[in-house]
Amino acid sequence: FRLDKNQYSTVAEFVLDLRRICSNCLQYNTTIDDSFRPIATDCLTTMEQLCKFFIGKNESPKIVYPRLVYCWEECLKVIDALMKIKNPDDGYQTAHFFLQPVSFFCGGQWPHGYLEKVQKPMDYGTIVQNLITGVYDSAEKFAADCRLVTSNCRLFYEGTEDGPVFMEKVNRLEQGMAKQLAQLSSYDKSDKGAKAREKFR
Repeated sequence: FRLDKNQYSTVAEFVLDLRRICSNCLQYNTTIDDSFRPIATDCLTTMEQLCKFFIGKNESPKIVYPRLVYCWEECLKVIDALMKIKNPDDGYQTAHFFLQPVSFFCGGQWPHGYLEKVQKPMDYGTIVQNLITGVYDSAEKFAADCRLVTSNCRLFYEGTEDGPVFMEKVNRLEQGMAKQLAQLSSYDKSDKGAKAREKFR
């Protein structure tokens, strides 16, 4: 619709909207083994390839639109792995309350005193959005926000009445996350990662 109405002033705006289609799908289809997630990932892969071929390649070296971090697919695998972690007692998704901003689960309002303690709120949905819309330019920045999700929770809830419930989930997520981020870091520093980074340019 916007394209037909000539409402895009730059190529970057057009590409951003394309990416948002996949980002929205990945942000809101978050059940374990959701069938839409691989479809969204495949669509994004194809879109990035087409944009690079028809837009970026022909107008290089000018930066027409921001590229995604070269290892975005590997980063997305980290999120997918965390989403598959289950509570041992009820089999429910451990990451459920970390998939959206804390305010989402509190009627649209931040808990009293939350923003005084937590300087940079973060959740896995926002991380996916940042990843797919080109906010991250390195694996390290992606990993830092992943760690921020659980460290924020620990900072606010540890020692409170609800603390034990959240700390149990945080510990489980951090254990799984440590393994996933270690693998991502190894890939980023490997020859395979270097070749992928060069090819992605």
